[in-house]
Amino acid sequence: MDLNDVYVFFEEVNECHIDVFFKVYLPNFTSMEDYFEYPKYEMPVVFESDNYKEMLDYVIKNNGDYTFYFENDGQHNLKYKQAIIRINKDRSMLLGLSVISGYEQTIIDSYEKEFNTTDIFITYNVPPLTSKDEVLKYLPRSH
Repeated sequence: MDLNDVYVFFEEVNECHIDVFFKVYLPNFTSMEDYFEYPKYEMPVVFESDNYKEMLDYVIKNNGDYTFYFENDGQHNLKYKQAIIRINKDRSMLLGLSVISGYEQTIIDSYEKEFNTTDIFITYNVPPLTSKDEVLKYLPRSH
């Protein structure tokens, strides 16, 4: 089964958008990680937690960059299997769903309605983008 990532982009981190993303799209998702370290894959570790929300709060308050991965429990809305929250160092943010091929437009339409934006794009086998400049290459309009 092919999965494509459908992202909604925000120029600034917005916790309200993250809350909406969880309530609307991720009610039965769990973190793919049990333990969080910041920075990820680097030393020295300056913050660690076993709680996703604590790490998210830390990253936002300290202008960090981090990618959070979530997975569907396998019993609800099987049209999308995984989710991503990407907080970039430049304070931009991506919220994404890995959806089965052919379901992308449904998610795009839903993002437009929920977030009142058209800053939405699809990637195919590309890691989460780590800056506003990278994202602008994918957006259908120029900023």
